[in-house]
Amino acid sequence: LQQTIDNLHSWAVRNRMIFHPGKCSALTISPKSLTVRDISSNKFNLFSVFPFLKYFYSLDGANLDYVDMQKDLGLLITHDLGWSSHSDYILSQMTFKFNLLRRNCYFLTNSSYKRTLYLSMVRSFMEHCNCVWNNIGLVKLYKFEGLQKRIIKWIRNEPLVSNSNSNYFTHHKDLNILPIKELFIYNDLPRTLR
Repeated sequence: LQQTIDNLHSWAVRNRMIFHPGKCSALTISPKSLTVRDISSNKFNLFSVFPFLKYFYSLDGANLDYVDMQKDLGLLITHDLGWSSHSDYILSQMTFKFNLLRRNCYFLTNSSYKRTLYLSMVRSFMEHCNCVWNNIGLVKLYKFEGLQKRIIKWIRNEPLVSNSNSNYFTHHKDLNILPIKELFIYNDLPRTLR
């Protein structure tokens, strides 16, 4: 792998490009079988228990730091290839963007305008590469649905009181917005049918 990094660096120099070693990092992807648990049930990576198993890579003479998580093309890749951290990140970004919309567009009463803002600024963020990370489990799915329930109430100019599920799905249909679970299934269909 070090030889590949060196070849990439020499290619970059030949083509007058520069890789900044401070912005590069190494991520060890290991299966769950390489993790061990201690008495207090904290997870440790086997490479942290046996540091001699870790190889230090360098780029242009600078050692690359090891990280547990790296953002690549908008996805948070973790050492165990789990998507929990990424879905938490997406949910926090969606919540932030929704609150920003709610604060700055308080004067809007037209549901059509609010729907367009939601689909373009909030939901589009969630739909990026969701066919990769959408297998997140029911607990996280309910968190996404809970956020969308609040957003649908905001779009419809309703107070934040609880609705029954029948009202929730009726409001989705009226606004022509898919519920999160159905959206994940809809986005998986083209990949499945190929």
